[in-house]
Amino acid sequence: MTVKHTLVSSDMRVFVLCSLMELHRHQNMRVLFLEAAVGFNTPTIVKYSFWRMAYEWKNAMYACLNYGEAFAPEEIKNKSICINGDIGAVLNQIQSA
Repeated sequence: MTVKHTLVSSDMRVFVLCSLMELHRHQNMRVLFLEAAVGFNTPTIVKYSFWRMAYEWKNAMYACLNYGEAFAPEEIKNKSICINGDIGAVLNQIQSA
């Protein structure tokens, strides 16, 4: 799985680089990459990074909660949970369960 990263500005590049370096400290642990309400307007910042790490890290899982755009690539389908719904309604259902 190849994911290209295109960042908007150098400030954002530094932020993402620092955040990814922090994440890599947990690479050998059980990790859930939870993506909530992230669409395809700016997928390079969160979505593609989560997909890549879920693919590369053996103990990682990916979860996506999004209204109309809940999706995981074929390469990580077996380690993914996609919930297509309104985030408010889903969280209310979880809270009342």
